[in-house]
Amino acid sequence: MKLFLLANEKTTAESDAKDRVIRVPYGTWDYGTKKLESGRSVFFTQTLAKPGAEKIAATIAAKIAAGEKGIPVYWGHPDVPDLAYKYPDKRAKGWIVSGEAADDALLLTVDW
Repeated sequence: MKLFLLANEKTTAESDAKDRVIRVPYGTWDYGTKKLESGRSVFFTQTLAKPGAEKIAATIAAKIAAGEKGIPVYWGHPDVPDLAYKYPDKRAKGWIVSGEAADDALLLTVDW
């Protein structure tokens, strides 16, 4: 299973729950400082550009074509050990069922 290190905030307002598209703009973001096993700390950034978005969209399409539900969407980050205690509900709230590499963003359609 391939993991995508994408995080995007959406409010929990009722109107947003009906919104099926998560828009992830292209760009570079600070991912933070991580301590390596050697004890050394390294600062990471994360970049999303159109070629990467095209690969993500193709991967999602292949999963759906193979009969999978898609990619899970969670409230918060129950999948990150350092944050899991804050999000006791580990169930997926929706499934990303398609992706589109638009000119300025990756558009992910969610089946809530």
